This record gives sequence, C-alpha cells and structure tokens, in this order.
Amino acid sequence: MTDGMDDDLRNSLSLEYEPLPEKFRIKRGMRILGVDDSPFRRGDSESSLIGVLMRIDGYLEAIQKDRVHVDGDDVNEAIARLFRKTGSLAKVIMMSGISFAGFNICDIDSLHRELGVPVISLFEPGGSVEKMIRAIEKHLGDEEKVRILRSLRPVEIRNNGYVIMANLSGIDTRSAQEIIEKNTLRGKFPEAVRIADLVGRISGI
Repeated sequence: MTDGMDDDLRNSLSLEYEPLPEKFRIKRGMRILGVDDSPFRRGDSESSLIGVLMRIDGYLEAIQKDRVHVDGDDVNEAIARLFRKTGSLAKVIMMSGISFAGFNICDIDSLHRELGVPVISLFEPGGSVEKMIRAIEKHLGDEEKVRILRSLRPVEIRNNGYVIMANLSGIDTRSAQEIIEKNTLRGKFPEAVRIADLVGRISGI
C-alpha cells in the first residue's frame, strides 16, 4: 500500500518525509488518560505524577499516582506505568504541558511509539520553549532534553471560545480538537487534565 507520493517528489524534499497521521476514530465510550504533576519544594528530589482515567464524556474511572525525579529523565517511564496501572485502557494520553517536576521533559513521540496510543500535550498560549531551552542549557547541559523541545511543532486549538496550544503525536489536529471539545465541560481545558491538575495540587509526595 502506498501513501500516494511519487518517489522522485519525496526524494526532492529538503526535510525528511513523514506521512500525516490518519484521522483518529473517536468512539462514544473512549477512555483518556490525563496526566499532570504535583508541586514540589526547593530541595525535593521527587514529585508526584498523577494519572486520571476517564471516559471522553467526563465519567471518572480511576486515579493512580507515580513518582518522577525533579529535573530527571524518567517521566516517559512513569507515564507508561500510569497507563498500565489504569489497565492499559486509554486510547489517548492527554497531558498538561511537556515538562514535569521542573525540567523532566516528556518525549511524546517516543511515548506514542512505546504505548501505541496518540499523545496530546496542552499548554497556554505564550509559553516560551526557547526560554526553557536556555535554562536547560545553562543549568543542566542536557542535549537530549533540548533535542526533544526543538522537535515540537505546536498547533492552535480552539475550544469553548478559548485558544489553547497543543503538541501532538500520532493524531491529526482535527481529531485532537474533537477529543478536547468532547472532554471539556466548561472553561478552556478538558476534564482529563483539569482533574489531574486538581489531584496533583493536593496529593503531595
């Protein structure tokens, strides 16, 4: 089966060719795993990571907690554990932001490949990736974190009269917007990340 692009045209492109993800099938009872972290204090070595499993209509089914290292590189592993702790039932992972416990950066493409489900990372407009990169280069010198951040291609999502931003892996923009809209009861952010954020605020370590 071909993707419809002529080989000569593909070879002439200046950037590596990647086919766009197919439109995602959204079912009425689809489950979402929402992910957010908890606040941490200066000097803490770890922070809590919260996973909220809910149906797309907002019906909450499970809450699980894991841990990640502050400024570490283990958030992908922690999210994968949350995915399995909640029964590997989620068809989409939706997270608040891309950085957890300081500069523990999620590689959403790697996470998508490992778990086989799309990943949606949401954030407020105006966030500065370049500012994060400068801080990481200055304080951590971690080239892999910088590579992940530079690979991001955020898209604009309009939801409930608001504009939010999203980094996507394994899903097209239109499908991501539909999932976000269906999981939003009021306000700008969907319930999966809103509830994960609320639980994270009170969970502590």
